[in-house]
Amino acid sequence: MPRFRLTVAYDGSAYSGWQRQDPPTGEVIRTVQATLEDVVSRVVGEPVVVHGASRTDAGVHAKQLIAHVDVEDKNAVQSL
Repeated sequence: MPRFRLTVAYDGSAYSGWQRQDPPTGEVIRTVQATLEDVVSRVVGEPVVVHGASRTDAGVHAKQLIAHVDVEDKNAVQSL
């Protein structure tokens, strides 16, 4: 299973921090992790989980946050 290292920079003003949040009410909470998972999943054509090396709070920016993602389908690797 291929593993990809991501070096992520973002303006956190519009996010509720890094970590995905799944509240019981079903409301959508915009986080950096959830946004990355959505985008990478669409690119490789399968659900993925993005693992960050650290987390940030709501509104916090990052210049070089390190993360990784594992991709099951080796054919999808060419999409990244």
